Amino acid sequence: MKSENSTIDKRFNHCAVNLLFRLLKLWIRVQFPTVRSLSTQDLDRWLQDPDKTPPILLDVRTVPEFKVSHLKTAQRTDPKDPNIQTAETLL
Repeated sequence: MKSENSTIDKRFNHCAVNLLFRLLKLWIRVQFPTVRSLSTQDLDRWLQDPDKTPPILLDVRTVPEFKVSHLKTAQRTDPKDPNIQTAETLL
């Protein structure tokens, strides 16, 4: 019975996270209707195209998360204390 409850809890948590993510995406679309979405495939094509100006990629994850994995050209910035001078050098 305990194993069955654990499976149900995991399914419920997965569904709850999925629903919250969908609601977050909807909220972002409503709050920022003019901002276009960019798929990972489109970003990859953009990064591989030498004829296009490379995008400025800001990564707002924590330092430990950034150290584990990040896009090659991404610049880490603290969302609570952004360094404007660093951002200006990227432009």
